[in-house]
Amino acid sequence: MDQLDRAIIEILQGDGRASHAKMARGLGVSEGTVRRRLTKLIDEHVIRVVAIAEPEQLGYHTSAFIGLQVDPARVETVATQLADLQETEHVAITTGSYDIFVWVNVA
Repeated sequence: MDQLDRAIIEILQGDGRASHAKMARGLGVSEGTVRRRLTKLIDEHVIRVVAIAEPEQLGYHTSAFIGLQVDPARVETVATQLADLQETEHVAITTGSYDIFVWVNVA
């Protein structure tokens, strides 16, 4: 991955719907170059394109970041179960005072 790849990623982080043509103009390269680079970044799992909903628009008016201490033998299982909940935005297995952090959005 080089500076051009990083620049493409940065543009998409600011505007996930930026067109190939718009990115190409901004970066001073051809549209084909942007298209090929973006396809490669996606195919190699460097980035993924997803839609992120606004929780408030879905009726979730409260967000919480929760740290959990879990039996070490159950960390993976608990993290997977938490990730499957509709209200869960993000789950991270960590080291330190907490074993799992979970970000949830609730009504």
